[in-house]
Amino acid sequence: MGRNSEILVGCDGSCLKNPGGATGWAWVASDGRWAAASQPSGTNQIAELWGVLSALRDFPNNPLAIQIDSEYAQKASSVWLESWKRNGWRNREGKKVSNISLILAIDRQMS
Repeated sequence: MGRNSEILVGCDGSCLKNPGGATGWAWVASDGRWAAASQPSGTNQIAELWGVLSALRDFPNNPLAIQIDSEYAQKASSVWLESWKRNGWRNREGKKVSNISLILAIDRQMS
């Protein structure tokens, strides 16, 4: 694949006991590369976001098509992101956005 060719990346995350259990995430790319990691405690949503962030960090100069099964992670890194920015990182109920540090890191990687 050329330097500017889109790479397909599948991401996933899991939490053994949600919330508070061990979490893990992984991505696998169409070119055969992959990565996986874990942490001792978290949530399903945190693990899903880590999968996306990990893929973005590992492919900093490549356009990606990311496939994820988490509606939350997909919308948090696309649909909701712009409205959260406009609303001072508050959701539509006026509450602070959950998992803000991961969402900010994803936003920085996509900028």
